[in-house]
Amino acid sequence: MKIALLCASGGHLTEMMCIKEAWKKYDHFIVTLDCSRTENIKDDVYLIENPEKNLRSYPRSLRKLFFMMSKEKPDVIISTGLGWFDIFVFLLAKLTKSHTIYIESWCRTDSCTGTGNILKHIADEFLVQWPEIAKEDEKVKFRGGVI
Repeated sequence: MKIALLCASGGHLTEMMCIKEAWKKYDHFIVTLDCSRTENIKDDVYLIENPEKNLRSYPRSLRKLFFMMSKEKPDVIISTGLGWFDIFVFLLAKLTKSHTIYIESWCRTDSCTGTGNILKHIADEFLVQWPEIAKEDEKVKFRGGVI
């Protein structure tokens, strides 16, 4: 089984590393933003440009994501948050039959992010880290926090 791990740098990457025991024994690769914090990741990693720093890089990054996912063909995609890139990858996963899991950020204590509100309709599993959010929507599941 091959797992794609999607996460922005910073706290989203920290959350992904907090659940490393769940994915480290499988063939996996990480997709994250290119920055000083992500330069020394020991796992197989694909770095994409941060569109917040250069909006023109967004189409180039989407193209890179498409070819990367086509090449790697993950069976499972887990994201702790890679912004709007998640929506593109999760829609692509529907075509390739990859199982998708989205884990909403720990800092979202009372509502989902904008990306999360879209992905809860697309993801195969949508997990939150606070039980209060799960009570609002039957598509949302609480299984504990990652931190």
